[in-house]
Amino acid sequence: MYINHALARVGLSLKRTRPRRDANALLALKCHEPGVRTMLDIGANTGQFASEIRQKGWAGPIISFEPIPEVHAELARAAGKDDNWHVAPACALGSRPGRVAIRVSLNRVSSSLLEVTEHSTRIEPATAFETEVEVALHRLDELVEENWEAPFAMKIDTQGAELEVLKGARAVLARTSVALIEMSLATLYKGGARSWEIISFMEDEGFRCIAMPEGFADTAAEEVLQVDGIFVRSVVAASA
Repeated sequence: MYINHALARVGLSLKRTRPRRDANALLALKCHEPGVRTMLDIGANTGQFASEIRQKGWAGPIISFEPIPEVHAELARAAGKDDNWHVAPACALGSRPGRVAIRVSLNRVSSSLLEVTEHSTRIEPATAFETEVEVALHRLDELVEENWEAPFAMKIDTQGAELEVLKGARAVLARTSVALIEMSLATLYKGGARSWEIISFMEDEGFRCIAMPEGFADTAAEEVLQVDGIFVRSVVAASA
């Protein structure tokens, strides 16, 4: 108590490490409760999430999805070091199949099917788009392979397009027990879903949100802009 009082004078505090404050740690923990068998990593970029979820204790299969060819190649190289980590062919995921232009950001991590807003680039200039590349667009429900063992855990980080991914994954969601979904509290991508829309959709699909650790923030304004929503399938839906 005395230490925290002293640290408070300089704007600091000590906090006990808790999984609920760490989205990936909480996801890994919740995967063990319903016996999740396969992790679906949607919006994998170069494999940062998969590498970290391994460190947090997930040892099961990971299937990663990434649409940008140059980034996909780097992802495949990373996954090649792990026999239980598989990379799907390069494609974007959404609510209907076709072809789509993906806007590639300067930092590659913020690439999106949607147009970035000035709000985002002002806070982090590297979220600005550098170029565009046309990629295949598929519904996740169309890509499921027979050897993917359920129940699934699902992580979705698609820079504003999360709701469209979910709309094309209702059959997969029916076999999913835990999900981590990036959600925006501010308009960072034009036309992107807001947090309440994703929460409402997931509740309709039989899930409840149990935590929202902070993601992207405007530190100058002390405003949280994105959170990582952790969802678990409700007892009622699971027993139906």
